[in-house]
Amino acid sequence: MHTAFSEAGIAPTTSSKEEIESTIPKLSSAGVKIHIGKGMLSDETANALNENNSIFVITPPVAALLTSKVLEKKCVLFENEGMEAMFELKVENIPGIVAIKNGKKI
Repeated sequence: MHTAFSEAGIAPTTSSKEEIESTIPKLSSAGVKIHIGKGMLSDETANALNENNSIFVITPPVAALLTSKVLEKKCVLFENEGMEAMFELKVENIPGIVAIKNGKKI
C-alpha cells in the first residue's frame, strides 16, 4: 500500500503532485498493488497501474479513522525519512473508493 504514514497516523497523500505521482508506476512495477491517495491521476499513470495489475483508491483525509484500521506496521525502506519512509502495513476495512482499475478512471 502506498500512502503517507507516521506515528501520528496514516493519511492519503496528494497523489497528483509530480513527486508523488511519478513514483506510482515505479512502485507498481516493484509489486505495490494498492496506492491510496486523493486527487486525480494522469492517463499515463492509470495505464501504468493497469500494466502492473495495481489499483488506485481514494480515501477520506481523516487520519484518525484510517489509523484505527492498521493492524500491523513494519518499516521496510528509508527509515530515516520519517513519514516518507516505506512501510508494509496490514490493514482491515480501510474505507475508500477504487478510482482507477484496469486502466479506467471514475
